[in-house]
Amino acid sequence: MAEQGVLWRELQRRIGDSPGLLKKQYLYYSVKLLLTLCLFGASILWLVAMGNSWWHMANALLAGFVSGQMLLAAHSSGHGQVLASWRNNYAVSLAVGFLTGVSPSWWAFKHNDGHHKNPNNVDLDPDVRVSVLAFIEEQAFGKKGFNRAVVRYQHVFVFLILCLSALSFRGASIHYLLPWSNGELKVRYRLLEIAVLAAHSAGYILLLVFLLDSWLYIMVFTIVYQGFTGLYIGSLFAANHKGMRMFRKGDGVSFLLRQALPSRDVKNHWFFDFLFGGLNFQIEHHLFPFMAENKLREAQIIVRKFFKDYEIPYCETGVLDTFTGIWGHLRRVSAPLRDPILANASS
Repeated sequence: MAEQGVLWRELQRRIGDSPGLLKKQYLYYSVKLLLTLCLFGASILWLVAMGNSWWHMANALLAGFVSGQMLLAAHSSGHGQVLASWRNNYAVSLAVGFLTGVSPSWWAFKHNDGHHKNPNNVDLDPDVRVSVLAFIEEQAFGKKGFNRAVVRYQHVFVFLILCLSALSFRGASIHYLLPWSNGELKVRYRLLEIAVLAAHSAGYILLLVFLLDSWLYIMVFTIVYQGFTGLYIGSLFAANHKGMRMFRKGDGVSFLLRQALPSRDVKNHWFFDFLFGGLNFQIEHHLFPFMAENKLREAQIIVRKFFKDYEIPYCETGVLDTFTGIWGHLRRVSAPLRDPILANASS
């Protein structure tokens, strides 16, 4: 443990000695947020100009992509990447919350406090405690009823499940903000966030009702928009850790290995850095979550060499290999439930 602590301090020193890696990237985030808002405006104008047309379904895909980009902006501001102060980053997250319907406080609790402190920990990471997915056989055997039926063929249903991610985020946000639902947990600006999410819901409904004359168009637009948002953002987060090393509470693994071993980098072209919002550099992001996303590619060079120097495993795969690997892992984990003897023995 002490040796790992020395290694972690050495890596911090190497990153700190590299000019500009830890500086705020105001211009980068200003341009990216402005571009995202322009795409959002273009989607609204498309709704206004198109009238009754099935081309609205293509617009729903654009809106889903924009919503995913906004959620990535909330992810960045939630880590303090965008601006210098907590208050200003929270303001960015709150503005994104108005446009997406996701609570900044819930996201910080789930993602920062839950996932980042214990990635891929079966007992502590909320991202691997999903009712309709299993990431180790113990989880698969522990499922009951409907959840067990889904997990039995989770490799078939996984992308459909990802399509529900955006709705899950919004539902969990609402539940988290209810004063009786989170026990001793405190939300700093509960009423403000409730008002923001209510304004989002009201604005979304009114916008579609006034701009789309047909309830059929409204329903299909909503299904495509919500589904594609979930598939986009869910796939990005799935690529980070699913199918990687799992931990249990009390494993005693050092911070460096706890962040590095369950994380996967995804090989990409520069353009994909924009699509992934820096999440394709997951190892570097987990080690330095406050680092601006446009600096992670530079940090990767340092981190990869450091891992090689000290013989620490470093996982980097292509996009296709990433998702086929995840699919294969889910299939293997659920395989015992498809075996009649093993399934009946565990039920």
